[in-house]
Amino acid sequence: MALRVVLTRASADNERLAELLRCEGVQVVDYPCIGVTLVSAPPIGRQADAVAFTSRNAVRGFFFNRLYEGLSPRIVAAVGE
Repeated sequence: MALRVVLTRASADNERLAELLRCEGVQVVDYPCIGVTLVSAPPIGRQADAVAFTSRNAVRGFFFNRLYEGLSPRIVAAVGE
């Protein structure tokens, strides 16, 4: 009996893990239980010492809303790659 794993994150976020699992002979079921929709956000302003991203979607939203315009933080941090 093969091991089966259900991945529930958004499909794009599962790609790397799914491939690693498949290489180990694990049957992967992609069953996304989350969806992300980008929305308009107000400008951050010009005063920011740092910008921190906690997800790929946060980065997408930052650029989608052009929040980088006029912003020059001294520190940019991210969780993950």
